[in-house]
Amino acid sequence: MLLNAVERPRILLVDDEPERHAALQRTLRDVATIETVHPLEVELSDLWSFDLVSVDEYLGADWEEAVLSTLSVPASMANRDGLAVAASFRSQTRRTNEASELAGSELPSFAVTLHTGALGSLAGDLPSSMRESLTASQHDLEWVFERQKELFPSRLVEMAQAARSLPGDVSLSQDSGASWLQLPQAHWTDTAVAQIEDCRPPAHALARNSQGRSYLRWLAHRVLPYPTFLVSRYHAANLLGISLESFDRITDLLTSARYDGPLSTFLGTRWWRAGLQQLLVDAGVYQWDTSGARAAALTQTLERELESLQNDQPVVCYDAEGRVTSIDSDPNVSVRLQQDGWPVWADDPWALRDDVVRDHQLRLMVAQAERSEIGSAL
Repeated sequence: MLLNAVERPRILLVDDEPERHAALQRTLRDVATIETVHPLEVELSDLWSFDLVSVDEYLGADWEEAVLSTLSVPASMANRDGLAVAASFRSQTRRTNEASELAGSELPSFAVTLHTGALGSLAGDLPSSMRESLTASQHDLEWVFERQKELFPSRLVEMAQAARSLPGDVSLSQDSGASWLQLPQAHWTDTAVAQIEDCRPPAHALARNSQGRSYLRWLAHRVLPYPTFLVSRYHAANLLGISLESFDRITDLLTSARYDGPLSTFLGTRWWRAGLQQLLVDAGVYQWDTSGARAAALTQTLERELESLQNDQPVVCYDAEGRVTSIDSDPNVSVRLQQDGWPVWADDPWALRDDVVRDHQLRLMVAQAERSEIGSAL
C-alpha cells in the first residue's frame, strides 16, 4: 500500500553506490522522501531526521580498504559489510538516546533495516518464505529486504510509515498495542485484545527501552508471517470451512474483519481472527463445527454460494520452504511440524505424511512426538 504525499515518510538509503537507487527515488517521489548517501558520509546527527534507515548488505570490494584508510582503524575493528554498519548505527543511536534521557529530552525512534541482492547467501538454509523475517530477527533489525523483489519499493515505504506511527510516549502497554494496531470497535473487540495478549506483545520494559521498535519487530517478525490473531487468506478460508476461491468471492463482505493497521499489506492482506470467528457465531455455527455446517450457514447468511472444504476439521499443510500446500488436509494423514522460529502462540504447522516421506528436509522438521507416525522413513 503506497501512501499519499501528506503522510509520506522519510527514508535514508545507505549504499556504497548511491546512484543505483535513482530509479527507486523516481518511483516513490510522490509517496516518500528518499535520500541516498555513501556510508562514509553519514552524519550521526542526521539519522533522527528519518523514519527508516536501510543499509546495503554488500558494500563492494573496495569498501574495507576505504574504511581502513579513511578511519585508520585496525582490520579487526572495520565494519566489513552492511550488517556491521547497521549494528554500528544502532549502537551509536542507543548511546545517544541514553544521553538524551539523562538530559531530560527524548529523540524520535527510527527503524534500521538491511537491503540485499543476495539474501540466500546471508540467510543460509532458512525456509525461503521466512528468510526476511528470521534473518532480521537474528541481526536485531526491523527487516531485511530483497532488493530485486517487485514489492521492495512498497514494502520499504510501508515499514517506514509503521515506524513513524509508533506512539512517541510509548503508550503501547495501556491496551497491549490495540490502538496502534487500529483494532476496530466491534462485538469481538475484547476477544481480539485477549488474542493479542496471548501473543506476548513487548508492551512494557522492552517497548520503553527500544522506544517501541521492539513492538514493530514483534508485529513484523512474530505475528504477520504466522497464523496468530491475524491470519492470511489461507487460514481465514480454513477457519470458515470454505475453499480459497469461495473466500476470495466474499472478501468485499468482510471489510469489518480486515486488518488495516501498520504493515497491513506488507506480507499480503490479513484478517482479524476474532472478526472471522464472530462471523461464524452470527451465522449460528462455531469454528469446531464441520466444514460443511460452516459453509452452509455462511452461504445462507451471506447469500452467496460457498464451496465447503472436504474434511470436517482440516489442517493447513506446508512444504519445507514454509509455503502453504493445502488448507484442506485430513489430520489423520498429516503430521505436525516444528519449524525454526515458529512461535508457540501460532497455529501449529502441518505437513502431509506423503510429502514428509518424499522430502528429507521436511522430515527433519517433524515434531518429535509425531516421528513415530512416519516410521522407518525417518
